[in-house]
Amino acid sequence: MSARLQRKSATTAFLVTAVLLITDLFFIFYDHPLDGAGILSTFILPPAGILFGLSAYKKTRSRKDIILILLNAAAFVSYFAYMFFGTLILGP
Repeated sequence: MSARLQRKSATTAFLVTAVLLITDLFFIFYDHPLDGAGILSTFILPPAGILFGLSAYKKTRSRKDIILILLNAAAFVSYFAYMFFGTLILGP
């Protein structure tokens, strides 16, 4: 697989995760069929994006790939941050 395709896959993983998470947090309410899809996507897509970013970085040694790895890592941690602050603000 070429580095360009791996970089595009890492970018897509981050963007899809961000869109699903924002949609789930602000536009989907309880008892909706897609309730939880954004939260679930933070566990599935970012690790794949991190792996694609690491593979592209090994081939190109580009700063773009490091940024993609960090963005996907931030998307992966976003679930834990959401749960932590939600518990602090709203209670258990």
